[in-house]
Amino acid sequence: MATYEYTFANCHPSLTSHGAVGSIGLWRGSGKTITGVRAKISSGTAAFNMKMSTPNVPLMDDSDYDDDGEMLWHFRAEDVGSPAGASDGDAVSVWRSWDKDQASFRQTSSGDEPLYKTVTGPGSNEGIDFDGSSQYMTGYTGTHALAYDADFTAFVVIGDYSSGNNSPIMGTYDVSDTSWNSTWGHKGGDLRVRNDNGNKYNHGDPDLGNDEIRCLKCQNQGSTQSRLSEWVDGTSLYSSEAITLNSVGGGWTWNGLAVFGRERSGSPQLRLLNGAISELMLFEGALSDTNRQLIEGYFAHKYFGSGASNPLPSGHPYKTTNPYTSSYLLGTDITCASTYGTSPSVSYGAAQGEQITFYVTKCQDPGTLTVELTVV
Repeated sequence: MATYEYTFANCHPSLTSHGAVGSIGLWRGSGKTITGVRAKISSGTAAFNMKMSTPNVPLMDDSDYDDDGEMLWHFRAEDVGSPAGASDGDAVSVWRSWDKDQASFRQTSSGDEPLYKTVTGPGSNEGIDFDGSSQYMTGYTGTHALAYDADFTAFVVIGDYSSGNNSPIMGTYDVSDTSWNSTWGHKGGDLRVRNDNGNKYNHGDPDLGNDEIRCLKCQNQGSTQSRLSEWVDGTSLYSSEAITLNSVGGGWTWNGLAVFGRERSGSPQLRLLNGAISELMLFEGALSDTNRQLIEGYFAHKYFGSGASNPLPSGHPYKTTNPYTSSYLLGTDITCASTYGTSPSVSYGAAQGEQITFYVTKCQDPGTLTVELTVV
């Protein structure tokens, strides 16, 4: 019997790598069996799993992803529960981006912290629940002020939404500025997208809805105009609608979740979401329809399942097929701490040189991951 340790200093997972953080080749001779698996994390929190042989197929091909743009945010409510440790109804002071830890948001006032809830998302999944009166999160790191001519794509899964006059999904929080700046959400009876220059597009039909998948895409058309398109549950709501912009103040500043706010007469004036965000992504770049539909399919099967409750239209390529399938050796993830825990009962035959891929399936601000394998 022998034990071997492997460390991964940059163990932030990625949507495109299916959460994989590294692989090894097990060169220990033929006829070997893995009888023990343990994992620990130097800081932060992480859940761990593994797979023999090649990695899981990524959601989006890397070449398409690079052509489309860069993922700036990826927030998942499930990461705040296990392994981070929040229980149902616990206040959330910090919410960190899952993908490469590129952003973190927080609410420093303990009375204004949203709540982690296990059943507020679609399909009774996790959600970060905002009360519409005081709870929101603002940029601690990861604020993105995109240029006036930037393309971007945003996705969100909303649950337990309560209809209201003002309901931002994300926006600009700046209580030193008298302007409202950027927002995406609902305002005054209309769906609204607004940029830093105060120019806006209103879609005066449906409100934000409960338990739905939304996608907003902005494509620049030149020095004075961008075009906006939005989809709800994979169905087009509006397409290529114009919004005026300019190079002086017409950018897009996204630094708040469930809020946009300004200064008015010496006091903060806020607009707040009353509902739960289960998952949110922000890309710099206008994603192709192919990649948009992949993400819609990922959300639909994750939060609604493949049955009649799946909200995608019948012609959607992922109405019945889940584009984000996974297979792991361990039936239950290992919740990592700063020291090793007990190995689950395992017995996996390993061929000489076989590739083993390690995954971080959930995390909040993970440090160095160390994996120990026992081989006989």
